[in-house]
Amino acid sequence: MAVRYKAKIETPHGLRTCFEARVHRDGKKDLVARFGGIPLLHNRNATITDPVPVPVPVPRKELLRRLLTRRCELCGQDTTVAVHQVAKLARLGTSGPGQPPWAALMARKRRKTLVVCQPCHETIHATPSRTRRNRWRAVMPGKRASPVRREAARKRPQFTIGDLRTSPRSPPC
Repeated sequence: MAVRYKAKIETPHGLRTCFEARVHRDGKKDLVARFGGIPLLHNRNATITDPVPVPVPVPRKELLRRLLTRRCELCGQDTTVAVHQVAKLARLGTSGPGQPPWAALMARKRRKTLVVCQPCHETIHATPSRTRRNRWRAVMPGKRASPVRREAARKRPQFTIGDLRTSPRSPPC
């Protein structure tokens, strides 16, 4: 391949070797593609003319914009806000008359986060969640955790942060 496409071309600095592919066309100029053939000479008088990069404004993330408005998305009140977040949109349950308004709003927006004021946030946490476990308990109200799990939970030691900091095995913080 190298022998087939090797060519010598005339440059201002003399003959140079390059690779050249040429397609002959009747009545038109040949199509020519060249690789190489440029002189690799050092120009000591050259000046670098790199343009100064223009900073491009980056738009803020949607959640930041929603937070900075400081408006509750449920009641519309202008106050200090918090973000309520669910792990999955599927956990909001099915839409319908039994779905709370905050879950319907999150499902309609297709967002796992909801910017709400403190009273609305407390209301959200006061409503029973519709997770799979709670739906199962509603269907099977007499069922409880297995005796093995209850015993394991009873034997599990309960620690606080203070206990962990004063533990003789861990170095003092």
